[in-house]
Amino acid sequence: MLRWGFIGAGNVAKLALAPAVHNSPSAHLQGVASRSPQLASALNPTTTYSDYNALLADDKVDAIYISLPNHLHATWTIAALNAGKHVLCEKPFATSLADATAMAESARKNQRTLMEAIWFNFHPRTQRLVQLIKSGELGQLTQIDSTFTFTISAPDNYRLKADMGGGALLDLGPYQLHLWAGLTENTSAIDFTKISQDFTNSAVDLTTTISAKINNTILANATVSFIQAPKQEIIINTKSAKIEFSEGEAFTNHNAPSAITIAGHRESFAPVDPYQLMIEDFTAVTQGATNTIAPLATTLHVIAQLEKIAASHIRN
Repeated sequence: MLRWGFIGAGNVAKLALAPAVHNSPSAHLQGVASRSPQLASALNPTTTYSDYNALLADDKVDAIYISLPNHLHATWTIAALNAGKHVLCEKPFATSLADATAMAESARKNQRTLMEAIWFNFHPRTQRLVQLIKSGELGQLTQIDSTFTFTISAPDNYRLKADMGGGALLDLGPYQLHLWAGLTENTSAIDFTKISQDFTNSAVDLTTTISAKINNTILANATVSFIQAPKQEIIINTKSAKIEFSEGEAFTNHNAPSAITIAGHRESFAPVDPYQLMIEDFTAVTQGATNTIAPLATTLHVIAQLEKIAASHIRN
């Protein structure tokens, strides 16, 4: 039984991670630390804390889930690892490659599991797509097109604040880059051919569009936005087939039916909680299983690409 402590008690923790832990036979929500006692109590842990360090000092806690604003991920991940805890950190894992590397080094030094909470990877539909592409049964992968957009209207949302690690690229880009990484064998060879970012009336990117060539052969296009109408889309092309996520939210399907269309043939998936699947996989990794779905090396690769994309507006 892995005993969890949460740092942060916002909507994702309340609506997704806490239910996932409560429903998992291999997990228990031991403690929650939040500036709001009401929010902490609402997650129904054994113990609540108003001080993050008090949670880290609790020897009844084995693993920490961090769901703080982006700019705090590195600080509290490293603190948790140094306290001897395993860590599951929300995406984006970090706001810079330097921070991400320091987090990984702390995990290595403390011999603890560290994973990015990229729960999209754990959905059976995503796993089916990866299996189809890597098996080669549909021929060589030729193109990846994806879109993830929604509208943010609240001006005080941390996603719109540069000093808190805001921006559409950091918030939604990890889904896109993890998709690319999951479908390609050599994730290091990415040539960005076009990058466009919209900073209209904002210190953070509100829309980012990316075109790239992966491994010199695969075309990839991605769009993320906080000002475009809500849309989630994944379309994959191989030499012999077109694959579409045809029902259910492409990146954030949670406890709802979904489907994938492969060369006109529809495969359906029953409602599933990928957060719970992630929690159970994380538990297995802490017990010695190999991390094949969200390895730290892939997370570091993704952060490096996000940093490269973000730097493009400085050069242009």
